[in-house]
Amino acid sequence: MRIKAVISLVAAVSFCVGLGGYILLSTTDDVAATEFFPPKELTPFILQDQNGHAFTNANLQRHWSLLFLGYTHCPDLCPATLSRLASIYPKLVDSAKVPVQVLFLTADPGQDTAKRLKLYTQFFDPDIVGLRCSMPQLLALTKELGLSFHMDGNHRLIYTASVLLINPKGQLAAVFNPQTLNLPVIDSQQLLHDFDAITAHYL
Repeated sequence: MRIKAVISLVAAVSFCVGLGGYILLSTTDDVAATEFFPPKELTPFILQDQNGHAFTNANLQRHWSLLFLGYTHCPDLCPATLSRLASIYPKLVDSAKVPVQVLFLTADPGQDTAKRLKLYTQFFDPDIVGLRCSMPQLLALTKELGLSFHMDGNHRLIYTASVLLINPKGQLAAVFNPQTLNLPVIDSQQLLHDFDAITAHYL
């Protein structure tokens, strides 16, 4: 319960601090996700994917991207979230007008090599893209995305459990927040519903 509370608090504070001139609002009463108005432009970045190739802002173009921050040694939250995203991935692909990709950004680049990321993401779905970068790059990128992470007293990573939605223009468009349960994980069916509602606004 304590970990859940810490993660929820970190998520709330991080997004509030990172908003700047952007307004984060619920779309409608039956949509749990929140959207950025206007969508937030992202500073150019260069990451490495699970195959050792460069992944930049250009890879976000002409795709809907769902990004989740985590690490491969995570005992519960990451497997639960990635499993849920993998389970609804075919429906996300079917409902969108452009390709959809799921991105898993590691908060532990020191241990999560490209090879390890590939083995880990393939376990859930071979289409999930694992991403890594240096710690300085990671700190800058996660701050811009409104995400946060830190090591607790038990040497366990505590991090924002939200899933971010990036639109086909490469802009941060919305946030899918986790349920406030014992394990703060997304509701996959709610995310699918919200994804349909949000993407319907885009051509």
